[in-house]
Amino acid sequence: MGVSVVHSAAELPAAALLAQEQTHEFPHGIALDTTLLAQEYVGGDEYSVETVISRGDVHHLAVTEKFTTQGSSRAELGHTVPAELTDEVREAVLATAEQAIRALGLRNGIAHTEIKAGTDGTAKIIEIGARPPGDHIMRLLSEALGISEARAYLQTALGERPDVTPLRSGAAAIRFLTAPQAGTLRWIHDLPEGQGVTTSVYKMPGDEVGAPQDNIGRVGHVILCARSAREANEAALEVTGAVKVEVATSWR
Repeated sequence: MGVSVVHSAAELPAAALLAQEQTHEFPHGIALDTTLLAQEYVGGDEYSVETVISRGDVHHLAVTEKFTTQGSSRAELGHTVPAELTDEVREAVLATAEQAIRALGLRNGIAHTEIKAGTDGTAKIIEIGARPPGDHIMRLLSEALGISEARAYLQTALGERPDVTPLRSGAAAIRFLTAPQAGTLRWIHDLPEGQGVTTSVYKMPGDEVGAPQDNIGRVGHVILCARSAREANEAALEVTGAVKVEVATSWR
């Protein structure tokens, strides 16, 4: 929320205004510090690593591929488990995540590490949290690989060996539905149906919706299962391309 990619000094005032408009955390309404923070931009493709740590042993469950908007914002549009990667990029992403986990001294629990990786085999940490992943990624893990991260987390907390063995080799994807612009939702057309597809809608006709510049602007999501990451991504592109979100600037 309130994050902008800035390319020149001329773009700073608008970026500062957007950042300071975010006075309360969504959805719990917690007051936020409105101090501005500028960070170096890190390029590359976005991934996250889902990990269970038990007595210092690191078990990476999967690498998740992340899809975002481009331009001045980086709203997340979806995730796919597991990510389709070259061996070089996968090794770099997993090694970087493990280095971060060990540097923080995490010994028991789980970690969600967000990373940007380049095609040259470099990987940089964006964020690491000793917490479950959001956006239904744990469900994607279960659907794609048959792994329950929640169960492994509880087993670790109880001092038991976590069950992290994949039960199958598939893929699952989630894609978020967004409005083309801010306004009043009129209708969502052509929602997908069928075996292996789950659709959820957050907004109803008449609700106000935001532009797709952050993760709050979502109006729903679609979850799909497939045999491979490539098939999941192709199916997700097809179904989301068919969905039309109709928005009016004023409700009539």
